[in-house]
Amino acid sequence: MREFNIDGLIGPTHHFGGLGVGNVASETNRNKIAHPKAAALEGLSKMRKLHELGIPQFYLPPPVRPNCRWMEAMGFRTNDPSDWRHCASQFPSLFSSSLSSSFMWMANAATCSSSVDTIDGLGRIVIANLAASLHRGQENLERHAQLRRLFQHVSTIEVIEALPSLVPLRDEGAANGMRFWNPTNHQGIYVFAFGERNSNTTQTATPAKESVHPHIYPSRQTSLASQLVARSLRIRDSRSLFVQQHPKAIDAGVFHNDVIATSHENFLLVHESAYVDQCNQLDRISETFRSQCGGKLGIFVVTEEELSLSEAVSTYLFNSQIVTRSDGSWCMLCPIECLNSPAAVQVLRRVQHQESRLGAIEFVPLKESMANGGGPACLRLRAYASDADIERIPFGARIHDDSLAFLERVITSEYPDSVHLDDFLDLTMVNNGIRISEAIADYWQGERP
Repeated sequence: MREFNIDGLIGPTHHFGGLGVGNVASETNRNKIAHPKAAALEGLSKMRKLHELGIPQFYLPPPVRPNCRWMEAMGFRTNDPSDWRHCASQFPSLFSSSLSSSFMWMANAATCSSSVDTIDGLGRIVIANLAASLHRGQENLERHAQLRRLFQHVSTIEVIEALPSLVPLRDEGAANGMRFWNPTNHQGIYVFAFGERNSNTTQTATPAKESVHPHIYPSRQTSLASQLVARSLRIRDSRSLFVQQHPKAIDAGVFHNDVIATSHENFLLVHESAYVDQCNQLDRISETFRSQCGGKLGIFVVTEEELSLSEAVSTYLFNSQIVTRSDGSWCMLCPIECLNSPAAVQVLRRVQHQESRLGAIEFVPLKESMANGGGPACLRLRAYASDADIERIPFGARIHDDSLAFLERVITSEYPDSVHLDDFLDLTMVNNGIRISEAIADYWQGERP
């Protein structure tokens, strides 16, 4: 079994709509000038890096925006200039949402299980409903269709529809989940983080010992959603754990778990203020790993004194992406913003000193994504399959020299250099974005030549 990555290609309508609930960067940069070409090239550069490191790397094309069918369901015709302008002036958040390129953050798209951990030996991908946000709730049907096509020839992976799009069931995907596994036997456990506890879920989610209600921002994942996702993944009950995000972390801008914790194989890097009753929860996770997977789970806790919550959010240190290279060593891809923080740099030095498998730390520029609240780990979904199954995924969806050349050529020649939301009042520009997205989708669907 291998871990492989699926990134979402950033679309030509990328802009700063400030739509992210509890997302400090998104809210801060609302209505600023965005750079779709630079954004897509930055994301593609990260994919190239993973490809060069020997990591199987795939991508999903940008869904067409504006989402015409979605808009029509709310009474707007995107091909009618008058209707389009009326939407922009009277419902600016809806106008922005219809053009959003937030699908780029694939960590929110779904949650994955490995076949070695399920009750029937079948790996699964459960699509996230993203019901907490207007702009993201439209994505789940599109991503379901794309991922089903991606795995159409892989009989060991099943793609499952999202939970019903209801507020008590709001689910934000793998951004609120972690899989820890023993690299020797591949056995794994799953930790699901939630912000809001539903009243009827205390049986499997350990009751909190303190008040757990954020005051500034709402939580975007419920305990019931996390438990139902685990059930849909068919993970053994003994391998599923549920922890609650700390309210002060949510209020500091930690809208997802992957803003305050990162994991890889049998290693966890986490801030001390990530979870309610954290010491006991980490002990429980460690013991479950030992009993279910064998071996020891390495846990590296960063204190508030070392790195404050506010600096953790501004640097996105915990949104770093750790991968295993072909020689077995690890490489950690960190946001380049970490270099501007002496505290973050010191934490990374301590991690590298204590974790011998971490052979390299590289800093990647993702300025446009970061300005909307997404670092390296936000841009990818981790999935698990055998080498033989990975080879069955359509060739056009894989990052390789030819696909890199094609995507770079399209982005460089066709994507807008800079945009403001008002620029999309021009239907010529909107139609051009639709044409670009459709061309990329046609290439992506191609089989091996």
